[in-house]
Amino acid sequence: MSFKTFQKIFLGVFVVFLLPSCTPKKIASDMTAKIMASGAPKMEQEYDVEIARSAGMTLLKMLETFQYDNPGNPVINTLLDYPGCRTEMFPAS
Repeated sequence: MSFKTFQKIFLGVFVVFLLPSCTPKKIASDMTAKIMASGAPKMEQEYDVEIARSAGMTLLKMLETFQYDNPGNPVINTLLDYPGCRTEMFPAS
């Protein structure tokens, strides 16, 4: 078997088996989760509590939306499991 034939077979297998699992939604949620994780410390550094609380509500809803479409993403799950994610941003009234 020539190398060119091997390349064609490998590309065919890649397209058939691997690409269907990488939807645009999944790719976008994976990329966004990484951005959110790297920016998470900024939320803790915010001096204005009201700004942090407002931004936190939006962030929480975005994470929940991404988790709904991509429940297996470990970064999203870790961010949502962060101990202060819900309790500090939304204290019981």
